[in-house]
Amino acid sequence: MNDSATDVRSSPFESIRPLRHLLWKDLRLLRSLLLAALIGPLAVATLLCLIRWIWEGNTTDLDGAFATLLFLPGLVTLGAAPTLVGTENEERTFDWMRRLPTPWWFVVSSKMIAGLLLVLASIVWTGVIFVCCSFFLDLEMGSRSKDVNAGWVVFVGFCLLGYVNLVVLTCGFLTAFLIRNSLASAIAIIPFAIAWLVCVSLYASWMNPGSTGRLFDPQTSVGEQAVFAMAPLFSHLLVIGVVLGLARRRLVGPSDEPWRFFSWSTDVRPVALKMGVAERPSVVRALVWQHVQQNRWLLQSSLLVMCTALLAAVMMNRRSEMHGLITFPVLILLQMMLGVSVFHGDNRMPRRYFFADRGLSPALIWWTRMLVPASVSVVLSVVWVVVSIVLGFEAEYLSHWGVSLLGIYALCFLVGASTGQWVRRGVMAYFAAPGVAYFAIVLAALATAPLPHGLQTMSVMSVAVVISLLALLGSTWHLTLLTLRGRERWGLWLPAWGWISLPIVVIAITSVSARLLEMTVMLGDRGG
Repeated sequence: MNDSATDVRSSPFESIRPLRHLLWKDLRLLRSLLLAALIGPLAVATLLCLIRWIWEGNTTDLDGAFATLLFLPGLVTLGAAPTLVGTENEERTFDWMRRLPTPWWFVVSSKMIAGLLLVLASIVWTGVIFVCCSFFLDLEMGSRSKDVNAGWVVFVGFCLLGYVNLVVLTCGFLTAFLIRNSLASAIAIIPFAIAWLVCVSLYASWMNPGSTGRLFDPQTSVGEQAVFAMAPLFSHLLVIGVVLGLARRRLVGPSDEPWRFFSWSTDVRPVALKMGVAERPSVVRALVWQHVQQNRWLLQSSLLVMCTALLAAVMMNRRSEMHGLITFPVLILLQMMLGVSVFHGDNRMPRRYFFADRGLSPALIWWTRMLVPASVSVVLSVVWVVVSIVLGFEAEYLSHWGVSLLGIYALCFLVGASTGQWVRRGVMAYFAAPGVAYFAIVLAALATAPLPHGLQTMSVMSVAVVISLLALLGSTWHLTLLTLRGRERWGLWLPAWGWISLPIVVIAITSVSARLLEMTVMLGDRGG
């Protein structure tokens, strides 16, 4: 009897039982991301099908919009590692796990497996929706070559999609164990992943000059492609080794203080000494200083992303497609991240009650929180537009000195600021902000459908953008008042979506009114 019990305890399944419990915990951490990964592509595909049905006469340009579905797994991947590691850092649960009688590599393996399962589920689910839309709607995604097998193109496309997301996931764990702040680690993923993919593309072009930078080419044999893939595979394994080393130091080391870089480390004692001997700082100066200190990692990561983007712009040699990739996906995500950072720090442990208890006015809290991130956002936007014009990039969004692009960046920043107030977790707010912006754009496009063609001008669109900016500013101000009063959940969700819906309703009413007026004039002319 005792021997059988001993055999059960020493069985392989019993030895990995702690790993299964850790995996269950990590999968519960990813519940919100998994739900968004399942609902997001389905909702986006439904809205795109609705727009395609409304504008049935001009579907060639709209078919390309279905390719945006393939970017949604990337958003899930960006949020996986910061959620798994950054959330544990912010809630101090890593300190609790350090005392568990389990090996450190169980904790790391559990998080990697959970992140990989989430990414695979997102890619497979998005791929199924994309293939179904392509098959049933007969989408025209561009020129189709008869010499290349369509099955091969789909296979290679999803292999590349999986590889890119795997790179982003690995970079996410690297930055999450390097940087304790979850938002800052999420921003730092972008330059790491871009540098990695650019190096792989240059390596593929060097090894196979005729492939134009493609690692997979149907004209090369499987053996040659395997040889090409050896160096990227070895590099990936090397980075995974670095991640394991950083994780071991975080979980086994005596303290988490050595994780901060020496040049960015913060010593509290000299600051306290200076404030003790100097005169008492003003309330405005103290609030701005405190906001900068709690978001310093994020601001430094934003500057790192911008420097990488400027370096890539100089090396592009006027390649407009690469410029568009950085202009829209990369810098729009950066603007949203800066917006989320405005009120993210006050939602932790929650610090906003500290300010409310001390009688600070909501107006003072609002504009001191907005000051630094908004200034950084404006500087980054203006610098990118000016550098793009100076380097000679030609694109419609750079016409009129890039005013339309600056307006888009301002909208993205305010969407992030508003979302960061009603979504408590910073990583989830970072993931939710692009979804909120996308759904708002689609609904605004539906609202402008009845607008007469003669009114679809730049001036009318500029008025709509100004109305949207004012509504989002009002949203951040109103939500600041509500959060200082202790409102939670539906008390914030309903007002936030009300402010977001306000400009859409105004656009819809204006479009319908203009269409009815046009029809009335036409009927009057016919009657006359």
